[in-house]
Amino acid sequence: MLFAEKDINIDIKGSIENSKKIVNTHKKTNFSIVVIPNVDHSFNEPEKSFF
Repeated sequence: MLFAEKDINIDIKGSIENSKKIVNTHKKTNFSIVVIPNVDHSFNEPEKSFF
């Protein structure tokens, strides 16, 4: 997980505004927050979690 964490931090910095919008959607739809950092970059890799 640690090797993925560095990549995720970069993705979050590049997509912070989009992430905020998705978080708002998450509150309404219970969409899994785990894949939010990867939505724009690698949506098919949910194992790379924000945590």
